[in-house]
Amino acid sequence: MNQNTLIALLIITLIANVILGFELYSALHPSIIAIPSKETSTKLYTNSTTSAFYSFSFKIDENLNIDHEGKYLIQINPSNFKELFVIIYFSNGKTVQLSLKNTEVTLHLNKHDSNVTIYITGEAYTFLSEKQILNDINLTITRISD
Repeated sequence: MNQNTLIALLIITLIANVILGFELYSALHPSIIAIPSKETSTKLYTNSTTSAFYSFSFKIDENLNIDHEGKYLIQINPSNFKELFVIIYFSNGKTVQLSLKNTEVTLHLNKHDSNVTIYITGEAYTFLSEKQILNDINLTITRISD
């Protein structure tokens, strides 16, 4: 082979290794930005170094209006998410887990089940604020029977 061809291949290989090394380092050491919220004890985490997706994770303490004991349908109708996991912990120990593949659950609730902690984590196709994420999840709780 020609010496100039070998030098050109060596330079191309070195450049490719530098680029791939940077991508690998970025994937193994993501940058995390924490944005505190004023409304609740929530934090939003985003990571946008090399991927086209935006990761988020936060916690919400909420008081639901459960006026009547009965069977309730808890469901999400999410949009704009690559991955989504919603975990709802009730004060009496009941737990509900929802995701893109499991969007609804039926549960018996009473007035004592009104205090909940909701953990939300996932990846979105675009950067979304906490309020936008909550709107795009479309979490609803509907009483269906006694």
